[in-house]
Amino acid sequence: MVYSRPTCSRPNKPIITNPTLTSLDISWDDLNPNDTLYNLYYRLLGSETWNKINSVISPTTITGLSNSSLYE
Repeated sequence: MVYSRPTCSRPNKPIITNPTLTSLDISWDDLNPNDTLYNLYYRLLGSETWNKINSVISPTTITGLSNSSLYE
């Protein structure tokens, strides 16, 4: 039996607000109102390891960031 992966739209236009030394708020436009939870991936610039936050809604806060570091 073959199952197809569900198709979910990607969020659009991420917006970063309220940056501090170790956290930030991120929000995005939902293209599909039925897509309410997202997995959020981020990493230090140049790192091979992604951090993942499961089942988040917009807006959300990312904490535990390193001061004076670049992320993608």
